[in-house]
Amino acid sequence: MNKEKIKSSVLFKGFLTLLAPVAQYAFLRLFLREVVHLRIGWSLFVDWDLFVSVPCAYFVVFYCLDSAKKVSLSFSLKRSLVNLAFLAGVISYSFLIRNPEQSYSVVSLVAWWGLVLASLVTAFFVLVPPAFFISNPKRVVLIPGFLIAFSVVIQNYFVKMIWESVGPRMMNLSCWSLKGMMGSEMQCEFYHAKYLVLHHPLITAFIGEGCAGFDGLMLFLSLFLLFYANDKKYFSKSQWLFYTLFGVMMMYIVNIFRIVSLFLIGASVSYVWGKYWGMRVMIQVFHLHMGWVLYALAISAYFKLVTHRKPLTLSLSEPEMLPS
Repeated sequence: MNKEKIKSSVLFKGFLTLLAPVAQYAFLRLFLREVVHLRIGWSLFVDWDLFVSVPCAYFVVFYCLDSAKKVSLSFSLKRSLVNLAFLAGVISYSFLIRNPEQSYSVVSLVAWWGLVLASLVTAFFVLVPPAFFISNPKRVVLIPGFLIAFSVVIQNYFVKMIWESVGPRMMNLSCWSLKGMMGSEMQCEFYHAKYLVLHHPLITAFIGEGCAGFDGLMLFLSLFLLFYANDKKYFSKSQWLFYTLFGVMMMYIVNIFRIVSLFLIGASVSYVWGKYWGMRVMIQVFHLHMGWVLYALAISAYFKLVTHRKPLTLSLSEPEMLPS
C-alpha cells in the first residue's frame, strides 16, 4: 500500500477514536458548569492550556503505536457500557457533592477526579481495545506524548524549579560572553537573584525565568523519545543515554547563544533605528520567533549528526495486527 495512503488511514483512525472522548469532555464541561454549577478547578492549570497540545500529542502517539500494532476499529458494547457507567458515576457524584460554598474534602476531590479521568480514558476504548495502548511494543511513546500534551503546563509552572538551578549559571555565561564582545560599556546586574539586568547604552534587557529555554528542551526530549520509541535498537542503551544527555547540554548552549544573539541584535537595530523602533522590531520579530528557528535548526542538525551512519525511517510495512 502507498505510504501516503497508510498515513492518511492511520490519522483518520486516530480522528475517529478521538471523537468519543472529545464529545464526552464537551458534554461534561457544559453539564458541570451550566447544570450542576460545579466548579472544581486544578491549581496548576486550566483546560484551555491543553486545548491544542493534547490532540497533537494523541495523533503522534496513535501514529507511532499503529506502526507497531495495526488495529481495526470496531464498536465494543462491553467497553461502551463500562465507559457509560463511569460517566453516570461522574454525573451522580457531582450532584451528590455540590454545595453553595464550593468547598470539598480531599476524599471528595480524589474520588471525583478519579471518576472524571476514568470516564475520559475509557472513552478512548469504545473503538480501540486497551491492549493497543498498554501492550503495544512502542508503548514507551506514551512518555513523550505526555510531555507534548502537558508542554504548556510544564513550561508555565514547573520551569521555576529548573530556573533556580540552571538560571544563575546561564545568566553568568551570557553576561561573560556579552562583556567579551561589547567591552566595558556592557554591565550586568542581578536583581533579587532571579533576574539578570543587562545594561548597554543602546539597550537594557531583563533575563528571567521565561528565558530559560525550557520550551526548546521540552521539544528536544519529546522528539528524541519519539525516536527511541520508534526504534529502540537503533543505538545501544549506553548510546541512547549519552546522546540524550549530550542533546540536553546542546540545548542549554543553544539557549545561551539565543540570549546573547538577541541582545546583540537588539543593540544593532537600536543603533540603526533608535531605541523605540529598534526595540519594537527586536521584540516583535526576533524575540518572538528566533528561539523556535534556532531550536529547529539545532535539533535537525543534531539528529543528522547522530544518525549519519544509518538512515532514520519509521517502519510502516506489515505491522502486527491487533485483534479488535
